[in-house]
Amino acid sequence: MTTITIKAKDSATAMEEIVAKLGADAYILGTKKNGNEIEVRATNDPIHKPAVKRKPSNKFNSIINKELLSAEKLGSVVDSSTESLKNTQFNNPTISKNFETDIHQMRSEFGALRKMLQGMIVTETDGVNESLGKSTRVRLLQAGFSPDLITELSFSFEGKAYEMGRVNFLRALAKRLVLEDSADALGRASIIFVVGGVGSGKTTLAAKLAAYLVDQKDIRSMALASFDKTKNLSSELLKSFSRLINVPNFVVTESDIQNKLSLIDQKVVVDVSCEDQIAVESIENVRNALGATNILTIVATSVGSSSNAIAKELNIFESLNPVIGLTKFDRHEMCAHELSTIAEKNRQVGFFTGTKSIINAISVMKEDVLAQYLKEKC
Repeated sequence: MTTITIKAKDSATAMEEIVAKLGADAYILGTKKNGNEIEVRATNDPIHKPAVKRKPSNKFNSIINKELLSAEKLGSVVDSSTESLKNTQFNNPTISKNFETDIHQMRSEFGALRKMLQGMIVTETDGVNESLGKSTRVRLLQAGFSPDLITELSFSFEGKAYEMGRVNFLRALAKRLVLEDSADALGRASIIFVVGGVGSGKTTLAAKLAAYLVDQKDIRSMALASFDKTKNLSSELLKSFSRLINVPNFVVTESDIQNKLSLIDQKVVVDVSCEDQIAVESIENVRNALGATNILTIVATSVGSSSNAIAKELNIFESLNPVIGLTKFDRHEMCAHELSTIAEKNRQVGFFTGTKSIINAISVMKEDVLAQYLKEKC
């Protein structure tokens, strides 16, 4: 038995060399990625030979489209079968209706299968050959965008040259991510809750939002509040920000938050520092009491966070339908995986800010601004 190990830049090149050395009946023992290379072990005399050895087909997609996923062919077959069965053994109206429901479900599942197969690559993207690697879809995958997001926005780049397709994809993503009326939403709300994890820049974001609102001519009164069990470091930091922008500051707790916020006449930005479960339940209670249109929840999301961290935070506060406020924009760059997670969680970005000044330090996110940023960075 001859066993060889081939190293190549991609799996296609490795397979060509294996076939040249061992013949078309070579058996692959294993593959792995080693740095920038693909390492493949193969033999010409395996102990356990596969029952059937099929020759790889270069027309897989066309066969699938022709034989399995042709909507016209499936429709005609289903329609004729349905009519035949109706005229024979399915004359019972209830059974006939159930049968039609099953057929409709089968069509939907075929459609979903086709959608999944459109972007399928049966290898790691680093191992694809040069010609496949030039496609817009693969380049976007290699840039870090998720397969689901690329498929969803494929209308923006299909049939276009790479650079035009890439720009169109990023514009479509910016449109998907940006909340168009974020400034209006901020102005309409009487209470703005700012939530987020430790180190997300939540307290600073709350102060910057208050400073932004103070600068608006239609805002006559403004206050900052801290929602926590105790007067911890966050509430003390918020007090210093309150003095800086010259607005009153007070503390609310789980037991009095609804009562205090319902009685106050001022527009309030609340820095939420209590436990997540308590925060969600309390904000939901305030929304129910004062009306959802009067409440805005903003989740502070630090640029440079991992996809898992972002997904975790968005899952925790999902029921509050939060808008995203991106923080630490001057320290890190937004990555494709972060943007993919935000889009797939159906959340939108309303504001962004850096880490320095409190006054004039927050910006409303605009679609053209984000599109230009993505074009330069992704």
